[in-house]
Amino acid sequence: IWVSVFSVFAVTLFWSLTHDIFTPDEGSRCYGLIGASGIMGGFIGGVITSLLVRTLGLSNLLLVSAGLLVPCVTIAAILGARAPSVRNPAKDRPATELRAMELFRSSRYLCVIFLFVFLYQAVSILVDNQTKLLVKQHYHTAEDLATFQANIYNATNLLGFLTNVFITGWLQTRFGPRPGLLVLPACALAGAIGFYVSPSIQLAAIVTTLGLAASYSIQQSSKELLYLPVPSAERYVAKAFIDTFGFRLGNGLTSVWLWIAIPALGSPEACGLIFLSALGMIACAMWLAPRHREMLATSVTPLP
Repeated sequence: IWVSVFSVFAVTLFWSLTHDIFTPDEGSRCYGLIGASGIMGGFIGGVITSLLVRTLGLSNLLLVSAGLLVPCVTIAAILGARAPSVRNPAKDRPATELRAMELFRSSRYLCVIFLFVFLYQAVSILVDNQTKLLVKQHYHTAEDLATFQANIYNATNLLGFLTNVFITGWLQTRFGPRPGLLVLPACALAGAIGFYVSPSIQLAAIVTTLGLAASYSIQQSSKELLYLPVPSAERYVAKAFIDTFGFRLGNGLTSVWLWIAIPALGSPEACGLIFLSALGMIACAMWLAPRHREMLATSVTPLP
């Protein structure tokens, strides 16, 4: 439970602090590189785990993980010294007392971001379910399944890293967050049609790889750009609510729907829901992009 909570809040607070430090132009250029470092860290972490698990033992790896958090404390203190909201907490204190529901009642922009994250989680769960159904039919041994998953994540890490380094910053500085927000639902639309017309393990591998790579790279960076024009105090409240409650709500409701509907109706209905959810994500992205541009034009950046 602690790992689950920490992994959500640490990422949420990290990006919220990052939004305080970077201007919109800097974020457009740098968020892809920040995401690439996260992918590289995950890859190196996997290598370290495979090397140390037999010599240190599984339980002792928790101590290694805890040790890796120690320099993060120092880095967070250094970054926090640059953030206006951390340097001047009293300045934003009245705003931080705002409740999430009050913020969402007064901001349609935040409501649409919430809906986008909710639909994103629904698409992720549904595509993962379709992939697992095909994998279960195609692979019958644990070794084959492990090999398939390893190939998927190796390809995901490589593609996500290259996308963040060479594509994300270039696209965001020229076109803003819209292209990055549209990549994942476009993949989901194509995947839904493919799963319905001609499901295959090759299709599952392609859709899963492209979807995960987009999620870990340009889609993540583009979603974070949406928060840059939101005032700091409001951002901390709204982003935490969206990344926790919206994230879990999308997971929970979609999982319940799968549990109830799929055994009785079969997977074609899931393809239809993937298609509709992806269309909803596209509609949200098309609405958010111009509002993001308008808000940037009227907002004052935290740092010159």
